Amino acid sequence: MLGLIVNASICASIMLASLGFIIAMRGSEDAGAQSKPTLYSFKLFWLLVGLLYFFEFVRIIAVYNGNFEIDKLLFELSIIPFSLMSAPLVYFVVYLVKGSKSASTIFSLAVCVFGLCFSALVFLTPLEPPTLTYWSSMYDIGDLFFPLYISVLYILPILLIIGLLVVIIKRPIPKRIKYRITLSLVAISLVLDFSLVDKIAQIPELQVASRIFVLIGVVFAFLAYFPPMSIKERLEPPPHYDYEYEEEIDEDRD
Repeated sequence: MLGLIVNASICASIMLASLGFIIAMRGSEDAGAQSKPTLYSFKLFWLLVGLLYFFEFVRIIAVYNGNFEIDKLLFELSIIPFSLMSAPLVYFVVYLVKGSKSASTIFSLAVCVFGLCFSALVFLTPLEPPTLTYWSSMYDIGDLFFPLYISVLYILPILLIIGLLVVIIKRPIPKRIKYRITLSLVAISLVLDFSLVDKIAQIPELQVASRIFVLIGVVFAFLAYFPPMSIKERLEPPPHYDYEYEEEIDEDRD
């Protein structure tokens, strides 16, 4: 019982932290038109993370009450946000690299369609009864769906993140912007990596540990946009420098 409560608390923390982060980012909505697409895709990514762990949280409550039909249904529903998380991420990365809404939309829609097909495949394939553990119920989808998922919905975003990190490191941009993008990508990588481990793990302790790392990823995302004052003071460039940089980016994209 205690294991279920601890696991549920972690899932609830991820869900609330993700939604709280989205709400806190409302103050960034006054950003320029060029930065809004990345901001919206970033928010959508964290909304899907929150939705994923909402389903996981309710699943554990269903297991706690012995309702395993609801548990199975919620597991299948949780595959939807899980498989769609890569779509806004691809939009976010492609837009930062190319600055093109059309290219970002095409790539993200392709990933979205693949994610929906992956979700449909999970729904249509009969699942084996779950393994009940001290921490949760666990479904084994690794053998059936792991190669399909990792081929497109995992490897592609990770390669894009690595490529963008290389570009950011080499590009002469203000420290504040470099810090925000780099830490955001680290946060996204943590969530993407360990949500995958969460779904395919058959060791309950590994599943719980992966959820703790997902929670750490949400904290990193918050720190990317709301750094501590000591870090913020080191990152703030002279006002005219930041302004000129933003103008230069806008002109290049126009």
